[in-house]
Amino acid sequence: MSHLKLVSPDKMLSIENRLHITNDVNQAMVEFGFIVKGKYLKWMVYGNDVFEAEMDPLFIEICASIARHGKLADDLKLQLNKKIEKYLYDLPTRRRLALAFILFNSEQFELSIAEYNEHLDLNAHELKTLIGKHIEREIYVGGSYNLEIKIRDYLAMELFKFASEFSFISGGIKKERVIELLDIYSRSSLATLGFED
Repeated sequence: MSHLKLVSPDKMLSIENRLHITNDVNQAMVEFGFIVKGKYLKWMVYGNDVFEAEMDPLFIEICASIARHGKLADDLKLQLNKKIEKYLYDLPTRRRLALAFILFNSEQFELSIAEYNEHLDLNAHELKTLIGKHIEREIYVGGSYNLEIKIRDYLAMELFKFASEFSFISGGIKKERVIELLDIYSRSSLATLGFED
């Protein structure tokens, strides 16, 4: 399974950028974020009651689209984004923040900051301060629309990855096995959690 690649927290979240977030707190928030992601996947597949509900029709359509075409049709993308936006709207702030911490530590975030700096030409210390201000604004001001879109896209990609794997084995599979697969998928995110230097 491919997972979001994380970079060393020292690159993004350290005292150098005036963020008073220890590595332990950062690690805990990222781990919490992966747990939230696991619950989100279960919700997308089975809704609010995993043990009573049937498989979500949208998830079935997504799996069928991937099996047939290797991608999502535009109308399914739109439906998926709307469903994720509803999920995020109803999600407590601390859980949205935990998902944001995954993105703050991601390789993609590091690359976006590097690209941003190409136009500013900041030295290393100035760049650290800029990163700190950016993350602090997201954390303490409650998040921006841009961050919400990034979280939505991240969750959409995670569902796509799970559905891609599931679509190959879905024929006649029992609900207990699907729930087990969801648990394994969620745990594997935590088990492979590591920060690249």
